[in-house]
Amino acid sequence: MNHPWLRLWTDMPNDPKWRTIARVSGQSIGNVMAVYLHVLVDASNATERGRTQPNSEDIATALDVNTECVQSILEAMQGRVMDGEIVCGWAKRQPAREDGSAERARAWREAQKQSKPAERTQPNAGERNRTLEKSREEEIREEKKEPKGSKAPFVAPEWIPADAWRDFVVMRKAIRGVPFTDAAAAGVVRELRKFCDEGFDATELLQNAVMNSWRTVYRPKHDARPLHGGAVNKQEALEERNRAGSSAWAAKMREQANAN
Repeated sequence: MNHPWLRLWTDMPNDPKWRTIARVSGQSIGNVMAVYLHVLVDASNATERGRTQPNSEDIATALDVNTECVQSILEAMQGRVMDGEIVCGWAKRQPAREDGSAERARAWREAQKQSKPAERTQPNAGERNRTLEKSREEEIREEKKEPKGSKAPFVAPEWIPADAWRDFVVMRKAIRGVPFTDAAAAGVVRELRKFCDEGFDATELLQNAVMNSWRTVYRPKHDARPLHGGAVNKQEALEERNRAGSSAWAAKMREQANAN
């Protein structure tokens, strides 16, 4: 059986035996190694691998050297790299097992088969980890959120008349499309404080806002104080009617809110 391949050990070119064989045979180290390669090839193609009877003339012709040169090298190899017809170290360096591409391909396919289940499992495990992390993040966000209705309602300062403020809040919440938030309530309080500091009455300001369905309070355009001689200012009379009307309207709104 012919073997198209044979092995060389990695330190073969630097083996000190070549220098010894070259000195004994009187030939160059390059010729010594070249002859040895022919010996290996002949032993690999032999019926009993590792056993060789090299032809000195054929080797000399291949290397373009004298036959005597080859014979002297072969003689110097005895006891060093050859033992009679046997190449020393053949069984160790040239094992009998087949180790060609077909065997390597089979080993590669087998390794691929074994790795595929792990490859399929790994993405699934990673996806589960991401899902768990996402769920945990959502839980943390939900925990941070305040439960519905747990937030305390906005409370007006004590200096604002409670009844007037309540009527205003009822009216303000009845306006569609404009939610009455805590920020909006705080804004109304600021306006009330500003106008009260100017001398206006908080109750009248809130009642005017209720009567006119205003989103906030505004400074009255006229001072509704009595004129000389006890005469009543027309603006004062108008605002008095507005206050009465706003009170009636606020009472009606409270009744509806209570009914709901």
